[in-house]
Amino acid sequence: MFDPLTRDGGTRSSAVAVAVVAMLILSLPATRASGQDGGLPGTPNTPGTGTAAVCADVTATKVASPGAEHDHAGDADGDDPGSVVLAPFDLVYVDTMVARDTGTAALGRVVADRATDLRVREFGETLATGGDASVVALGDWRDAWYPDAPAVEDLQLVQLVDEAESGSGAPADGGMGGGNPALPADDLLTLCTVTDSFDAVALEIVATRIETDVALAAIAFGRVEHVELLAFAQSRGESGQHELAVVADLATGITASTPAP
Repeated sequence: MFDPLTRDGGTRSSAVAVAVVAMLILSLPATRASGQDGGLPGTPNTPGTGTAAVCADVTATKVASPGAEHDHAGDADGDDPGSVVLAPFDLVYVDTMVARDTGTAALGRVVADRATDLRVREFGETLATGGDASVVALGDWRDAWYPDAPAVEDLQLVQLVDEAESGSGAPADGGMGGGNPALPADDLLTLCTVTDSFDAVALEIVATRIETDVALAAIAFGRVEHVELLAFAQSRGESGQHELAVVADLATGITASTPAP
């Protein structure tokens, strides 16, 4: 667990903490090739015991509310955008990345559980571990900088992600599906239910999500005020480019190993 970080001192260097997060995202080795939390490994047709609950939850949510997507003209409850209290950009970026990295960790666990290629499973585990570490660090910064701040309005989170997607040219990545910005409901549902070419589908979903995160980092790099968050945005942009190269390499390997019809 990271210690809370402040700009004017603490028991740990902020720069070191940021470097640790970046290293986790870039290079943490996989610790398992089986289901999460000791669960049995899954297959492309059946999630393992480690992610069965995640898949059950997201499936139940989508079945209960099949059209429950965010209205980009208002917040999740349809409020007038003019009624939203605007939060400072640093807080918006922190809450956005906490939500997205929570979702990325969930996606990573499903990929690690269901992928057929061992390297793809290991990459999913790395995504999950890196996402968890990022959420911890961001949460500590939030507690230190904005201890009494309520959660940022969903509308601001959606607007920032929309800006990143439009600027990067990346398609919408399903990160705001189901009315919950923390879980990429559409993408999770796909990964929990797809039965053909799971690895290829998973890599495409992950690549789209990483592209948006890189675009978010570029936006944040020009706007954030906290030096720790500036370093975090820079490291996320760099690690994202590394991850995209890894995804491309994995996708090439999968294609090369698939026999022609």
